[in-house]
Amino acid sequence: MTIGFDLGAMDEKGSVLGSLSSGAISLGQGATTSFVNARFDFGLTQYVKFYARGSYGKTSVKAAELSLVERVDNLTSGSFSIGLV
Repeated sequence: MTIGFDLGAMDEKGSVLGSLSSGAISLGQGATTSFVNARFDFGLTQYVKFYARGSYGKTSVKAAELSLVERVDNLTSGSFSIGLV
């Protein structure tokens, strides 16, 4: 059995969650994301392994000047997966 956790932060310059935009439809001038990931692996047999993964993140957006897109400030993201290998 294996259990793991990751904590991290990412500071983006000029993009928001990897998306690039500019001018009137700019989402922001950059963003800071804090995240936590968790993972769990369990060997059911010699050949079969169960796994579970989860992730949660919170993104703070640096507002873009002169954009028609307003009030993009705090975004949350999450994911979850389970499976057998």
